[in-house]
Amino acid sequence: GLVGRRIFWTRDRRRILADLHNTLVVDSAHRIAHGTAPMFAELGFGFIEESIEAVEIALPDGRTLRVRGRIDRVDLGADGTIHVVDYKTGRSPSELFEAKALFQMKFYALVLWRIHGEVPRLLQLVYLGNGEVVRYAPDERDLLAVERFVRAIWDAVVQAARTGDWRPRTTRSTSRRRATHRRARR
Repeated sequence: GLVGRRIFWTRDRRRILADLHNTLVVDSAHRIAHGTAPMFAELGFGFIEESIEAVEIALPDGRTLRVRGRIDRVDLGADGTIHVVDYKTGRSPSELFEAKALFQMKFYALVLWRIHGEVPRLLQLVYLGNGEVVRYAPDERDLLAVERFVRAIWDAVVQAARTGDWRPRTTRSTSRRRATHRRARR
């Protein structure tokens, strides 16, 4: 049955169908252009119910960071290369925020490199809201940089836990929200 107001369902149904159409169009074009076929969907690693172990990253202090997650889709090219596809709801972000999504894709590539011993040929972000596709071809240097960054993040977490100093990252938008909140309380 329907939940909520009929007018919202009508609006949301149109958006859902448009997203699905965009997904099928982009997916078909990618598979034809690159000769790929889906190998995994919702590939989980490091979860109890998954057969793939967590990815381990060696830390400078000798400990090991075990990372788990889930990759939307992994395709296999006709030439045996690995392609990673990630779907994002909504529209593509500005270039400023695109780097964050690309980091996620590079992290997935690092995971697959560690699991399969091969750097994925292509990373593809598909934005369902407007059908835009961002493609990136990683190399070993990219993925080693991601691994160093993950280690640095972990070092910062360990340091914060040791000192009790958990400062939030302040941006212009959080500063504006705080100032607005302070004015509203007066």
